[in-house]
Amino acid sequence: MYLNHWILQTAMLVLVIYALFADDLKMAAFPKSADDAFNALTLSVLIAFSVEIILNIISQENYLFSFYFWLDAVATLTLLTDITWIWDGIVG
Repeated sequence: MYLNHWILQTAMLVLVIYALFADDLKMAAFPKSADDAFNALTLSVLIAFSVEIILNIISQENYLFSFYFWLDAVATLTLLTDITWIWDGIVG
């Protein structure tokens, strides 16, 4: 299946690395004015991860509600805390 193609897997790996380190990099090396660009990129990554979850649900028989489903879902949802306008709405 296409989800296991090396090009897609490499692209998703790059997105995972972005998701892990972008917020720390943003706070350490970029001015507050760069938040909008990082928010847009993070939202794009969140959408890409969500699409991957949906495609895995469709293509893999036992994926839905499996350990890996919950792992992917929780990890994807944590990206919401990296989007400043969403986080500011949660914490005030």
